[in-house]
Amino acid sequence: MYDVEAQEFKDRRRDLMKRMGPGGVAVLFGEPERTRSNDTEYPYRPSSDILYLTGFREPGCVLVIAPGHPEGEFVLFVRPRDPEAETWTGRRFGVDGAKSEFGADAAFDIATLDTELPKLLANRDTLFWPLGLDHEFDRKMFTFYTNLRFVRRKAQSVQNGSEMSAISCMKCGYSRPPKSSN
Repeated sequence: MYDVEAQEFKDRRRDLMKRMGPGGVAVLFGEPERTRSNDTEYPYRPSSDILYLTGFREPGCVLVIAPGHPEGEFVLFVRPRDPEAETWTGRRFGVDGAKSEFGADAAFDIATLDTELPKLLANRDTLFWPLGLDHEFDRKMFTFYTNLRFVRRKAQSVQNGSEMSAISCMKCGYSRPPKSSN
């Protein structure tokens, strides 16, 4: 972490959750390390959004902010601890460190993103993610989004009555509030 108190990160996340509303979910992607040539990587720069909300600096992570979700409101998907890789690339916090050092309510191995993220997106009205930063991640998010819309439509056609008619289609948004024009 850097010189910001843990409470400050909590306050920032709480402010974002308040802006999103109880039916929203934000998914932020931390860029992976990029190879320059053979065994040399470009210098890594952490995601500004993830750094601002959590203090987490590791590459290839995904942050999920889901107000009121039973799994937890602050969820991180991170690379697992790997002593052999850490010899060359430095220490990783891993799943346990994401919870103990950064206060995540839940943390998962990044390899489980495809199975765990849809559970966190289910029953949410609004999906926020910074569209256009990474084409591969956008494709993955559109796949999750499309699958969830299909499940909702199928559920609406099976159910009769008003309980399912209140489900709205998810819409894509951007996680940051617009800048003031001052």
